[in-house]
Amino acid sequence: MSAPEWSRFLHEEAGVPDEPAEINREVVARMLEAYRGELPLLPGAVEAVRRTAEAFPLALASSSNREVFEAVLDLAG
Repeated sequence: MSAPEWSRFLHEEAGVPDEPAEINREVVARMLEAYRGELPLLPGAVEAVRRTAEAFPLALASSSNREVFEAVLDLAG
């Protein structure tokens, strides 16, 4: 589910009174704050990606907001 979809769902189906755009902004802000405190990566994930990138071209596909996955990539190194 994309950010616009889950934001709209929370507003329309779950009854969150804020508009979808505001829900999205608040959720993203909280995620970024949490990730800056502790990034929940699987043990060995960074090394696995680095080693794989040495042998193969890599790409990223995500339904997350761009600012979230860019922050995760930056924080993970």
